[in-house]
Amino acid sequence: ILAEPLIKLHETLSKLEQRSLLKSQGAFLAGAQLTWADYFCYPILADLRAVHEGECIRGDKARFPLLSSWMDRMEVLEAVQKTFSD
Repeated sequence: ILAEPLIKLHETLSKLEQRSLLKSQGAFLAGAQLTWADYFCYPILADLRAVHEGECIRGDKARFPLLSSWMDRMEVLEAVQKTFSD
């Protein structure tokens, strides 16, 4: 049931990772500074990361290592930490 949606998900994540500036210009999706792009994408990907299918953006063996590293950086931000309280 999930085979086709997972293919589409991986295509989308691949495009996000390729088109972001994570590789060339910094720690965040649009470059060196935190932007609305980060705040918009983070909750969606955090939900994905919480389920089995999200292993592609989780851990050392992630299929999308730039997004995985970005998620790790986002999770330590105070603004993100506040969303997890209680």
